[in-house]
Amino acid sequence: MPNPDGAITPEERTAIVNWLKEKGVGVRCRSCNQAEMTLEGKLGYVGVWTGSPFPPSVFPYAILVCGRCAFTAFYNTVIIGLTPRAAPKPPVPPLPPSTPAQASGGSSGG
Repeated sequence: MPNPDGAITPEERTAIVNWLKEKGVGVRCRSCNQAEMTLEGKLGYVGVWTGSPFPPSVFPYAILVCGRCAFTAFYNTVIIGLTPRAAPKPPVPPLPPSTPAQASGGSSGG
């Protein structure tokens, strides 16, 4: 698993490169066709919309960048096997319904 700051170790770099090779991913840029794609030294992350008002889920990615045209490709490190899949968070229980007295701030006595 990468360091807390996202830096990948030489062993992790090798694992990512080997996985990409196994899948047929080359070093040629898909945008400019030059062989200048390099693996960044840290992981990145992209938020994924979850359909709720809470912060999105986050997926860590290995990042390949073209040194010529800056085209960037992301590879999910959970799928690669470098980072664990996060356990689902338990649902937040709903708030109890409020009574009219609680909603208005008043009391029932007098």
